Amino acid sequence: MALWYLAVTVAVISSYAVQRAVIPRLGNALSVEVIFGVEHRKGSLPPVFAHRGGAHEAPENTLAAFREAKRNNASGVEFDLSFTQDSVAVLFHDDTLERTTDGEGSLASVTFEASRRLDASCKHPLSDKFKGERVPILEEGVKECLQLGLRLIIDVKEYGHRAVKVVDDLFRQRPVLYKRTLVAAFYPHFIYALRCQSPNIVTALTWRSGSLAYEDMQNQQPRFQSRIKR
Repeated sequence: MALWYLAVTVAVISSYAVQRAVIPRLGNALSVEVIFGVEHRKGSLPPVFAHRGGAHEAPENTLAAFREAKRNNASGVEFDLSFTQDSVAVLFHDDTLERTTDGEGSLASVTFEASRRLDASCKHPLSDKFKGERVPILEEGVKECLQLGLRLIIDVKEYGHRAVKVVDDLFRQRPVLYKRTLVAAFYPHFIYALRCQSPNIVTALTWRSGSLAYEDMQNQQPRFQSRIKR
């Protein structure tokens, strides 16, 4: 066990050293501008980002939620990036459809065309107010946020190459995002791959206590088949 922890420690230190050598470090000024904006002044109120667009006020990860966030004077919004079966980037949090839509099964099992027919408002307490709200594609969400003057936090729910490409392409097509958008993920390898591909994107590694632990603290059960191999 001691050798295993030693190996992990060496791997982490090595990866950090390689990252510093290969990927240029972004200055703090850019990171501050992305979150706070150039208009921020010392002593002013901190920025407020509406999680999933502000899911209490409107159906999460929808254009309606972003509009409500703006009405409530949010500085920006956080939303989730996932993919349909045919690799279309959409704004969606869960792996499955049931909690927030009238669909069934996994998001990865439905095509973009099928996802367009889902009602993203039907499970929300204010569904009558937002009846018929759809699952937006990434481009729609970003366009709406920029038109509203909102800053963005994109929480990427996938770690594969297509996610890196989609995010990289998005920033290249809309250079304004480099100073208005933070890209976050739970996956260190995604963040590393994205920074290698596009080192000027401000990123954040999301951390949850115990996320790398062998045992699930809530269920008191092993999270992996072994301590070495998943």
